[in-house]
Amino acid sequence: MRTSTLLSTPPAVRLATIDDAPGFAALFNSLYRRHIDEAYVRWQFFDDAFPGRLAVAEHGGRIVGAHAVQPRTACLGQRRIPLLLALDSMVAPDWRGLGLYGQLVDY
Repeated sequence: MRTSTLLSTPPAVRLATIDDAPGFAALFNSLYRRHIDEAYVRWQFFDDAFPGRLAVAEHGGRIVGAHAVQPRTACLGQRRIPLLLALDSMVAPDWRGLGLYGQLVDY
């Protein structure tokens, strides 16, 4: 793992709130070809009938990482198995290699 002066003030890893929708969308749009808006983020993580759990890393008012899971049920014969589907996991390029993704997953 590389070191960085960014870590002089570590990011806050926490559960996202609806107020994080703009920052999440900004990070997503900076990394992926497909773009999303705040309404999509609200629908995906806060207004859905089966809302996911979205952890974010924030530094200086900027969302620099995120990891989300949504509950699902898999069927294996007659068995129903609860599971979590990981989605929209990302870390800003300037924060990669510092262990931030692991912190988001563990949160």
